[in-house]
Amino acid sequence: GGPTIVTPALEGDGEPVWIGYAVAPSKEELERLREEGPQAFLLQYQGEVVPDEEGAQLRGPDWQWSPLPTSYTLVIQVWDTAGSMGRQASESACVTLGLGHDGRSYWLDCFAAKVPTVDLAGKIVEKEWEARQEWGRVDTVYIEQASSGAMLVPMLRAHHVPDDLRFKVKGIPVGGRGLTRRDRVAAVARLIPEVVAPAGAPWRAKAQAQILSYHPDLQHARDDIVMALVHGLTVLRPPWLTGQPPRVKVMVTGWDYAMRPG
Repeated sequence: GGPTIVTPALEGDGEPVWIGYAVAPSKEELERLREEGPQAFLLQYQGEVVPDEEGAQLRGPDWQWSPLPTSYTLVIQVWDTAGSMGRQASESACVTLGLGHDGRSYWLDCFAAKVPTVDLAGKIVEKEWEARQEWGRVDTVYIEQASSGAMLVPMLRAHHVPDDLRFKVKGIPVGGRGLTRRDRVAAVARLIPEVVAPAGAPWRAKAQAQILSYHPDLQHARDDIVMALVHGLTVLRPPWLTGQPPRVKVMVTGWDYAMRPG
């Protein structure tokens, strides 16, 4: 037989791809099916296989139906940008996280779509503005310094963007000892199930699929949402600050000082 072409029913921005066919389900019908059974929808309509959580490398967040808090002590946005366009290319993802007054981490919003490189700076400005309107603040916007993201921080600082955004854009270095993508995922993997996320969010199925499908040895798998989330948790919950600090006893004898580990 001939080659099989797999075309997802919904693009990354949520718009339907199957247009003009008499049997094609509507956007509303696709969204209903996605909410009723995320894993079945991804397999049947998106062509993506999602493993059960028991066999996955990562566990998903704490999806809750109760309303999330309306204010936070810290709100950040984290971007993982794509390096190229095309159907097989990865998407650019933006994850918005909040640190609650109760000390918990909250996943407030998620955006993932193929954005032309020339439009990325404008999309970052747009998403930052939307977050400020929704939650009253965005303290810092982080951009992974890889692919197209390497040029975005100096671009946003140099061009005519609002001053409050220009001075809160920061880069996230990737590469080198302890800073590879694999290292960063391993460092905060245990924190993902503790993140509270809205169960009714339209991006839930897509985010959950990426998290459960993640594997460090799959070089070309889509992990843009995963990496944006991982970078954000590294900021909110620095893994090197966990646990009890080492205690050292100091004994003083005259002018001699000796330090002995406890």
